Amino acid sequence: MEAVWGAVLAFLFVLATLSGYNVGGPITSAQKEQLEKQMKEQKEQFEKDQKEWKENVEKQQKEQKEKIEKQQKEQKEKFEKKEDSEKNQKSEQTDRNATAKASKKKSDICIDNCPDEWRFRH
Repeated sequence: MEAVWGAVLAFLFVLATLSGYNVGGPITSAQKEQLEKQMKEQKEQFEKDQKEWKENVEKQQKEQKEKIEKQQKEQKEKFEKKEDSEKNQKSEQTDRNATAKASKKKSDICIDNCPDEWRFRH
């Protein structure tokens, strides 16, 4: 944006400078050609600067959009991982509870170091 304003101010400076020199007499054809050439160059430079500025703005907007999309994707992945871990914890807790309940129900079964009378009875 600074380049655009710089080009505009340069153009105005050239116009002001040239108008100050021509107070004493009419413009010659060579001066007129030179002035037209300078004006054309400044106009081209202004349009070039404007185009570059627009491209830079579009590039920055695109980069910001990609950055936002990347952050959203990362947040979504974190959320999904968190949900999966919570589901796994819940399923592990239910498995543990089921095992504890099963062992309480089968309290009449001896697994290790059982007395002889226990083995014969069951």
